[in-house]
Amino acid sequence: MKRFLIALAILLASLLCLDCFADTYVIAVGINRYKSAPSLMVSEKDATDFARLIKGFPKTHVTTITGRYATRSNLVKVISREFSKAGKDDAVILYFSGHGNSGGVVAYDSGFNNGVGLLKYSEIAKLMKKSPAKRKMIIVDSCNSGSSKMTSRGKQKHRSGDPNVVLFMSSRANESSLEYPNLGNSVFTKYLISGLSGKADANKDRRVSAKEIFDYVSNNVRRISSGKQHPVMWGNFDQNFIITTY
Repeated sequence: MKRFLIALAILLASLLCLDCFADTYVIAVGINRYKSAPSLMVSEKDATDFARLIKGFPKTHVTTITGRYATRSNLVKVISREFSKAGKDDAVILYFSGHGNSGGVVAYDSGFNNGVGLLKYSEIAKLMKKSPAKRKMIIVDSCNSGSSKMTSRGKQKHRSGDPNVVLFMSSRANESSLEYPNLGNSVFTKYLISGLSGKADANKDRRVSAKEIFDYVSNNVRRISSGKQHPVMWGNFDQNFIITTY
């Protein structure tokens, strides 16, 4: 498990070191109230807070989509449009906070239990393949985000979509991604944001390293969730240990 989480930290260093690329294009999606699914408490705030953090980095282009605007068709359109603007030396990041289902995310108008209209990870990866950017990342904060289908057959489908896309999920296949109103964000996003903002900077050198974000996020998520939630990831990444400066 420790090796796994260290790999996750190195991945984040590769993809969130926003100074390392000419430009970074980010789409942040959050949905509280669904057309037919149960409501959530802080997903829209997760997305807007993550977007606000990223806007603080240089050379970023951020699009935020929340609530009823996060339909399946609109997400497909915006992903295709915004990420096609990136050049080969740029980075693209899709952040989603909301309901998840086996192998994908639940858009505003998707079915919740039957999977009808689910926006699958493999489909998102294929959309992102059209972008010439060298570094591509999907961050999903939802229950069951690291689904069993995705980690077996779905992994092969994902790679066939675009081998450069890395997925960073907030929970395992059989876990909930917890949201506590008193934190202001979901557990995963709370510590992702605060860690990248400088709280993970253990040696106070004003740089957040991969090891620091690993220690900070994993320790806090495990502590707050009492060991009930574990982020998961896979994909290709570089050994770039500095995530960002602040």
